[in-house]
Amino acid sequence: VGAVAAGRWKTQINENGKAPAFWATLPEANHNEIVGWTAHPDLSRDSMAAVFLEDEHDHPRVMLRSTVTRELIERSVPIAGVVASRGTSPLARIMALSVVGDLVSVRLAEMADVDPVPVDIIEDLKKRLAGG
Repeated sequence: VGAVAAGRWKTQINENGKAPAFWATLPEANHNEIVGWTAHPDLSRDSMAAVFLEDEHDHPRVMLRSTVTRELIERSVPIAGVVASRGTSPLARIMALSVVGDLVSVRLAEMADVDPVPVDIIEDLKKRLAGG
């Protein structure tokens, strides 16, 4: 559930918020990405945030990994937060997590004083690829 929503968060933050975003699943992020979050806090302290998308149906070991990972990296980022899913079906829980990401992406655009709608660079890419 969280992985599907995380992919949506990433694309919405990229496109609407006009900001870089990345996502990874647990436990995979514990094998390599955690090093990048903690090795250079000077790079991440002011410009990165970590959001953990959690679902009550996640395996207990994944929930533990989420908590421990968040505790380990929260010293390196200004925000290390959790968004928990809501709903009875998997689809409802994916949608609940996704809509929060959509709202976050628009808020990021507002904070950066950019219009979330135009995607000029994508239009330029399409023109160039079409030979125009």
